[in-house]
Amino acid sequence: METRRLTPTRCAIALWQAPGAPRVWGLPMPPGAPRETVRALARTALADLLGVTTLTNQRGEPPRAPARPDLHLSLSHAEGLSLLACHDAPVGVDVQALPVQADAATAALFLGPNWLPTRSNQAPEAPISIAFATAWTQHEARLKCAREPLVEWSEALAARLVHYRCAPLHGAALRGWCAALAWQDSGTVPSL
Repeated sequence: METRRLTPTRCAIALWQAPGAPRVWGLPMPPGAPRETVRALARTALADLLGVTTLTNQRGEPPRAPARPDLHLSLSHAEGLSLLACHDAPVGVDVQALPVQADAATAALFLGPNWLPTRSNQAPEAPISIAFATAWTQHEARLKCAREPLVEWSEALAARLVHYRCAPLHGAALRGWCAALAWQDSGTVPSL
């Protein structure tokens, strides 16, 4: 099977291209665009970037490209921006528009009792919403990678998710958003 070289298009901003890790593109979206418009623009970007023209669209499942069963995809949408990640192993991406309201009780329910970073790990001027958005996007990216639903935190869930690599996404294209990428290394299966 011929592998097409991944190159950014005019509509996609390359955000992550570390060797052996997934690729991530940012897709600027029109403000207030309906979900179907966002998905159509993402499909166009996939066609441009990877030569993929058909995507599955099963609610609760990651998108799949039937013509490329070796390709793992993840999409995430926030007002004004969508992220598209692809890899040859499970991948998850999440984006959250800033600022977000951080409800400590809800955060603890889904992120665990110790979700808030210690002050030594966080810039003094960083608002709580940034800490929450960072923790939330990393958690959601791992859930997507593991194909786990959003459920209340438990030690068992945390133990399952720790096996997935995760990194925050930064850059000028992400000003106004918080984003994270999670992935499983090719050929590895997390031990449960």
